[in-house]
Amino acid sequence: MPDLEDFCRLPIERQLSFNHETHRFISWLAVTGRLQLGADYLVARRPRLGIVLARTEPELHLRFMETARTLGFRDYLAMSQFNLLGHFVALFGKQPHELQQTDWGQGRDLLLEAARRIPNRGVKALSTSLFNLEATLFHLVSLQGAPVFGPGVNASPCGAGQGQRNRRQGDSSSP
Repeated sequence: MPDLEDFCRLPIERQLSFNHETHRFISWLAVTGRLQLGADYLVARRPRLGIVLARTEPELHLRFMETARTLGFRDYLAMSQFNLLGHFVALFGKQPHELQQTDWGQGRDLLLEAARRIPNRGVKALSTSLFNLEATLFHLVSLQGAPVFGPGVNASPCGAGQGQRNRRQGDSSSP
């Protein structure tokens, strides 16, 4: 197994240069809490983490999609929001129920800063998607009482905050 701790330290060009199958594996590692990704990678690569998250958190996915539909979002927009939730999972190395309100603010800032640095990544579109995700999560919690963000605790992205990555032992989910 390669040393995953060093992935975030690679130059972004090197992180993006892996083949498609490797990126799929990286997505699975990130969503299952085995690898924490940086905002630059998430914005530049635009991984489809929502698909993996839907497989690892099927009940959350169903509740999320139902809530988004109730708010009038078409399925492709709802799935785009769920994909963005996967970005937060990957950015902080936490499962959705472990995300804190402070993660939302910090993650939003990190992703938008990365979008400003990386050409052709649509800061306005990302900002709108983040707003829509926040609205759906708010209604998910309000309508169904399903907490997604817990009380405020600071976390650090991409390698700092190693203790945030501890996962259930024996998790045999696979890509």
